[in-house]
Amino acid sequence: MIMPMKAKHREAAWSLTEAVIVGIAALVTGGEALPSYRGIYRLLRKEIHREFEARRIPQAVRRAESRGFIRITRVRHEFRIQVTEKGHQLLTRRALEGAAAKRPKRWDGRWRVLVFDVPEKRRRDRDVLRKTLRRLGFYHLQHSVWVYPFDCKTLIATMRAAYDFSHITVRHILAKEIEDDAALRLHFDI
Repeated sequence: MIMPMKAKHREAAWSLTEAVIVGIAALVTGGEALPSYRGIYRLLRKEIHREFEARRIPQAVRRAESRGFIRITRVRHEFRIQVTEKGHQLLTRRALEGAAAKRPKRWDGRWRVLVFDVPEKRRRDRDVLRKTLRRLGFYHLQHSVWVYPFDCKTLIATMRAAYDFSHITVRHILAKEIEDDAALRLHFDI
């Protein structure tokens, strides 16, 4: 599929903004003191190696700051830079996109059942949760019930950290058997 030029530009700008946030998170702990914005750009230029992106770092830093992913404050004659909570959530979401539960050589015979209850007024959160579970490889058994055959506690913890699901009740159940699980076994190739 060929993307229109504006979409390509938008995607490139977004990926550079993410690279800036990742670079800042990797290089700065607790608010690094830098003498100027140029110090910030120099610091990031070492992290982001491609020349064409290095020229666009100042714009990406401003974009990340204006969207609330990083915070730059001036203290006397120095600038302090920090990744905000919103920035950390974004990084966790991106890490979650590439994540998958480790598939052991041998299945332990237990099903991990995830059950959640989301009020109708939080429909958007429910859709995000469903989409994330589907992307991670969970099997949709029925309304708000998803199944996975392998240990996924860390995936669920990462998912909770990535999205603010404090208002959603999510239960993780470990089951020895599920009646008529032939479709599940076929789906997960067990």
